[in-house]
Amino acid sequence: MNDLTTNISIPAKNDLKKSIKAVFYILCTFPVIAVFAVIPTYVYVIFSSILGLPISESSEYIFTFAVPQILYPVFTLIAAFFMIGFSGKTKQQLIKFNDPPAVDVLLALGIFLGMGTVGTYLSDFITQIIIMLGVPVPDMSEYIAMPKNTWEFALYIISIAIMPAICEEIIFRGIICGIFKSYNKTAAIVFSTIAFSLVHSTVQQIPFAFIMGLFLSYLYVKYDSLIPCILLHFLNNFVSCIFMMLYENIAMETYEKAVMIYDISSVALGIICLIMFIVLRLKEKSSTNYNIVPAVSGKDFTVSAVFSIPFILFFIIFLFQTVMGILSYYYQ
Repeated sequence: MNDLTTNISIPAKNDLKKSIKAVFYILCTFPVIAVFAVIPTYVYVIFSSILGLPISESSEYIFTFAVPQILYPVFTLIAAFFMIGFSGKTKQQLIKFNDPPAVDVLLALGIFLGMGTVGTYLSDFITQIIIMLGVPVPDMSEYIAMPKNTWEFALYIISIAIMPAICEEIIFRGIICGIFKSYNKTAAIVFSTIAFSLVHSTVQQIPFAFIMGLFLSYLYVKYDSLIPCILLHFLNNFVSCIFMMLYENIAMETYEKAVMIYDISSVALGIICLIMFIVLRLKEKSSTNYNIVPAVSGKDFTVSAVFSIPFILFFIIFLFQTVMGILSYYYQ
């Protein structure tokens, strides 16, 4: 492996190895934290059974769905903070909230909405191909408990839209992409996006997460800020929450019309915003010297990071997790 990375200086190679290990440690906390996040659920069920307490629908919603959904990203973020030190960098160097241009954020918002619609159809297409091949695909709606009152709706938004947007963006864009972008910005975008999509570990979410993750990582690298990333991630999850609520509470014909109107309008808006965004970027390049040489070439970064033992182990772990999810659904 070392012979293939002779273009990297010894100090840079050692720093990159430390960064790879730090990112590997962070990513490996996800399946571990997933176990700890459901402990309150089991404690609640066991104590309720021992004490003979009645289990109301509201308390069941809180302890079996909302609490694990909130604890999972929070605990993972806390673990990631402890792992940053292995990379030789600090939280202040990675987690930044600079103010990006308002116009760029608005254009990114439109692009992101359009990409979300395209990503949804792409994920559905890939899912249908997998089903046609005879592979069982879990119905993700079965794992999301729908709220029945105002308090549950508030917890629903917090657990599905707010906490994942904040915690996942800090971890994948701020920490992981931030650690690697000092070596090679393009490679950092791709690597952090691959990690982001694999962590979602379901065949429906991986293609969608990859498409959206690419754009979010690009925004973080370009603006050196988590503000647009968190905002867009929250918006995507919030829109999904609203449509899931509509699916459960309105007539199917009305729901399908609402989806069609949203899909057409979001794609149209995305195309318009993308054109405007490209025009602004071309003007920006023509007025500034944009010749930036990365510290590590894309090829050397790929050999050092993607084909490293830590990343291969990470890939095996999450591939195993995805397969186990499919098998558990098939044999339930």
